[in-house]
Amino acid sequence: MKCASCHDSFVNQWKLDDAYGLANAFADEAMEISRCDVATGKMARTKFLWPEMGTIDGNTPVAERRKQVAQLVIDPENGRYTRTIANRLWQQLMGRGLVSAPDELDEEPWNADLLDWLAVEFVQLDYDVKALLALIASSDAYQMESDTSKVEYAEFVFRGPTPRRLQPEQLYDALACLTGSWLANSEFEVPQNELDSTSLSEGTVRSWRIHADPFMLILGRPNRNQIVLAREADFTRLQALEMTNGDTLAAYLTVSATALLEAGPVNTQDLIYHAWGRSLPEAEAAIVAEYGETISDVAVLEDVLWLVANHPEFQIVF
Repeated sequence: MKCASCHDSFVNQWKLDDAYGLANAFADEAMEISRCDVATGKMARTKFLWPEMGTIDGNTPVAERRKQVAQLVIDPENGRYTRTIANRLWQQLMGRGLVSAPDELDEEPWNADLLDWLAVEFVQLDYDVKALLALIASSDAYQMESDTSKVEYAEFVFRGPTPRRLQPEQLYDALACLTGSWLANSEFEVPQNELDSTSLSEGTVRSWRIHADPFMLILGRPNRNQIVLAREADFTRLQALEMTNGDTLAAYLTVSATALLEAGPVNTQDLIYHAWGRSLPEAEAAIVAEYGETISDVAVLEDVLWLVANHPEFQIVF
């Protein structure tokens, strides 16, 4: 649709009239169609992208037109909407969608029956996104061993979820679960009435509910003033530098280390076991042993937390 808002799309069926027809539903005044920023003298006719689903009355106030669009999008007969949501959630959890390109749902899914079933379940779950996430996450498919083969096949075959790194908000929350040092909502503009269901304790809140700091922005959290359909999956050099010597993460680790030591010395092996969920082999144990069996110094604990945070097993979902 982005292409079709300037000219007839070269990659799919959408036309300039389609883009302006939908845009007209959100405009205060009737829009004149422009092709590549050149006015055509033709006024847009308000319409939905799939006319077989229904029409939008262009003579009604803009608030009513928007409501009509919303109703058409979520209409139970609109299978595209439910499949789109199901495909995006599958991609988020599995690393690859049932339709590999989430913005091109016209492509053939590698398992059409599964996509149809998830779409129907989404409707039966009353469009509850969390419930559909729980359904996928509790499946045998999600609990399979990760596919790390990186082998490209002529026809895709599902062999398990692909490894994917934590989002910056998830990384913050994972560190907070380890250290007990949650970001304080008093430092951010979070409306009080929004804290009831998301607060973990008085004065704290999960990272996705607060404004992005430099750490989150560099690691790929989108600007909420822009429409972003998917975050970049590839790890950049700038992100690597932020993880290894960024000021924002360093300051957070200092606060976390200080908070941890308020309860007394920290057992090094226990801390790392809780972070990685496994015992250490001999080579890693030798490195950890250099920090001592217990840690009482803030600077030393910062180093250990830095080591934990930058380890692939902490950053990546395998």
